[in-house]
Amino acid sequence: MLLHNKEKLAYYSALTLLFSYVEFLLPHLPFLKLGLGNIVILLALDFIPLDFISLLILKALTSSFISGTLFSPFFLISFCQSLGAGLLMYAVSFINRSLFKEKFFSVYGISLCGAAASSCIQVFCASIFLGKEVYNILGIMLIFSLFSGLITAFISCKIAINKVPEIKGYEEKLKKERDVNRKNVYFISHLINNSAYFLLNLFIF
Repeated sequence: MLLHNKEKLAYYSALTLLFSYVEFLLPHLPFLKLGLGNIVILLALDFIPLDFISLLILKALTSSFISGTLFSPFFLISFCQSLGAGLLMYAVSFINRSLFKEKFFSVYGISLCGAAASSCIQVFCASIFLGKEVYNILGIMLIFSLFSGLITAFISCKIAINKVPEIKGYEEKLKKERDVNRKNVYFISHLINNSAYFLLNLFIF
């Protein structure tokens, strides 16, 4: 079942920013990144399409902002690969959930599909700016994406983020407080009315 939860979306957005910053601190080569932001994407595959796309866009923006490439051609590459790979993982997950009852693809298979798609999209977009020679590194990137996809899937399986942390019984507690406040207001207003009526009778009669 697809979920729509603003609190959960905000929580995952914060995690995207965190993982993007951690990945920026790790040593890496151009076009060869672990893609730690995809950990959050794998955890958000049960989002409704609009929320999921919003998370993908935020992932591309935060990653480019932290790396300092927000206003450069590399942002276009990052944006296209983030959106393309993310939508592919979402589509595979949706088909797997709808037709195969989540028995055909595991999170590892979905992650590998996204990692491979990310590499292909990056090379294609980079070839527009750098020429067709960029395709020479596609093989290396696909091999690297095999390991990065497995790593991100493994971490996403280990992170237990089934829901946004909530205060247990918060809604029930809030409802009780509202009922108590409503009763207090009624009691005070009733007391004021009775007091006013008593004083009025006292001075008049």
